[in-house]
Amino acid sequence: MRRVHLALGLLAFGIFVHADWTLLILHTNDVHSQLDNLAKMATLVEEIRAQVPDLVFLHAGDQFLGTLYFTVHKGLADAEVLNLLSVSAMALGNHEFDEGPSGLSRFADNVRFPLLCANCDVSREPLLSGKIKPYTVLEVAGEKVGVIGVI
Repeated sequence: MRRVHLALGLLAFGIFVHADWTLLILHTNDVHSQLDNLAKMATLVEEIRAQVPDLVFLHAGDQFLGTLYFTVHKGLADAEVLNLLSVSAMALGNHEFDEGPSGLSRFADNVRFPLLCANCDVSREPLLSGKIKPYTVLEVAGEKVGVIGVI
């Protein structure tokens, strides 16, 4: 019940706050290693970033599985492409766990953005401990933006 009151209080507070800036959020999810399609996405992201350099690009998970790219490279090609896209943060989807802790750990070691899952407790899994965060705080145009990941 305290959480509901806190959420309502924050919502009410937000009504009275005036922002002097605009936050643009780009989002993708359920890509399932369709790396060929990410070339089109990269073009769109570059065009938008040219107009709005301070944006947030979020991935809501399920990057893994679905193509020969994943079968052969086990997420490493995905990590490289997502790094090139300058993803700001990524929430884990259920398919990020399909290769077990070692597959997700390898992916986590190769991305340059935070992996998020607030409702995943990986603290007792040595391969994942410290690699998955419940949230991150990004700085965008001098403003702090909180991002939470849930599966």
